[in-house]
Amino acid sequence: DDQVETAADRLRAAVAEIPESEKQAYLQACERCPQVVDDECSPLMFLRCENHDEKAAAKRLVEYWKARLRIFGDDAAFLPMTMSGAMKEDAH
Repeated sequence: DDQVETAADRLRAAVAEIPESEKQAYLQACERCPQVVDDECSPLMFLRCENHDEKAAAKRLVEYWKARLRIFGDDAAFLPMTMSGAMKEDAH
């Protein structure tokens, strides 16, 4: 549990260093769907993908939300990645 909190703090600090203009989709997600961000964007997952390089993990997180917004659009991007959420249209 301490490891997760420390990872989250490290990732948050690295994201804070990214210019606001480059992290708009992530900021929107934090505002519009904080529970989805918490549930689907584990800090440890992003850090492990980048060999615990905080800056690279922060960039990956920001890019993830940019891609999610580009692929799913302004409404669905902020829904949970489930068949009844963001992928609802694909389920038909």
